Amino acid sequence: GPEIRTGFLKDGKPVQLKEGQEIIISTDYTLKGDGNTITMSYKKLPVDLKPGNTILCSDGTITLTVLSCHPDKGTVRCRCENTAVLGERKNVNLPGVVVDLPTLTEKDKEDILKWGVPNKIDMIALSFVRKGSDLVHVRQVLGPHAKTIKLMSK
Repeated sequence: GPEIRTGFLKDGKPVQLKEGQEIIISTDYTLKGDGNTITMSYKKLPVDLKPGNTILCSDGTITLTVLSCHPDKGTVRCRCENTAVLGERKNVNLPGVVVDLPTLTEKDKEDILKWGVPNKIDMIALSFVRKGSDLVHVRQVLGPHAKTIKLMSK
């Protein structure tokens, strides 16, 4: 399934974030992050977030609080709630925020139909399941194989 990730950093070097520090998150994934600005792969970040929301990075080891959102610039201004080191391409979680990401990517569909079904998989574990229709969609992709493959919502 889809994942939101932090981007690449200048010279590939991890950045030190300090508790209380303000940081800008840009959705321009071509930028290389530094101690003042980092990037995230989710284009709708400044639209879907609002001040007060929490952003968890790197398996929850970094907590950011949203201070302001700027959809026109594709940026979100945050405060770091703890001192930590951020590396490249770390996972991002947005607790309580409805993210507009598909349950299955095109690559997932291809992997399931070209590898999973021929190899008789028993189960598919799905990230970002938000509603029942997400599971119905996966069953439609599976077609006649939907009867024999279990779905697990993570």
